[in-house]
Amino acid sequence: MSGGPGRSCGPGRFCGLQRLLAAEHRRQRGRLLAAGASAATVAVASVLLLGVSGWFITGAALAGAAGAASAMAFNILLPSACIRLLAISTLPILTGLSWSRPSVTARSRRPR
Repeated sequence: MSGGPGRSCGPGRFCGLQRLLAAEHRRQRGRLLAAGASAATVAVASVLLLGVSGWFITGAALAGAAGAASAMAFNILLPSACIRLLAISTLPILTGLSWSRPSVTARSRRPR
């Protein structure tokens, strides 16, 4: 028996399962790519949100510790706008995923 893709199915092998998974992967390729892109977008926005929030909190603490003049000069509008933008940017994706989940579940339970 060779280890390549043309190997024969022996005892203990899951050839039927592998064929089923490969067929479903081909059939659902578009949905898998859309789900992957959505997950990547949400992950990037979440990491950026965490970074900007940490930067904002650290900057505000340093400005407050440096004195009243630097605290008054600290710009709170730009970081807070970035935080709002990143928080709001994930909402359409997560809402779309939650709306599509019931229809995908219903389709998967439907007999063929």
